[in-house]
Amino acid sequence: MTKRHDRPCPDEEPQEADLAELEDQTSDTLPCPQCGQEVYDDTIRCPYCGNYITTSVGGSHRGWWRWLVVAILAASMLAWLATC
Repeated sequence: MTKRHDRPCPDEEPQEADLAELEDQTSDTLPCPQCGQEVYDDTIRCPYCGNYITTSVGGSHRGWWRWLVVAILAASMLAWLATC
């Protein structure tokens, strides 16, 4: 009587389920925006080119603060000029 194991034998071809599992394990990488090499998605700096890896969307979350400060400064300057 032959026992069937859940693991495939080393000489067997990988099945589609095995390939999908392997892809899931390697899907935690992304290309470096500078050099294009695959790096882990939690990497802070690319080990190939040294570029910092950011996951933010173009830094737009900081842009409105700058415009707000500029608007306040401009309003303050206009108010000061109006009193002179």
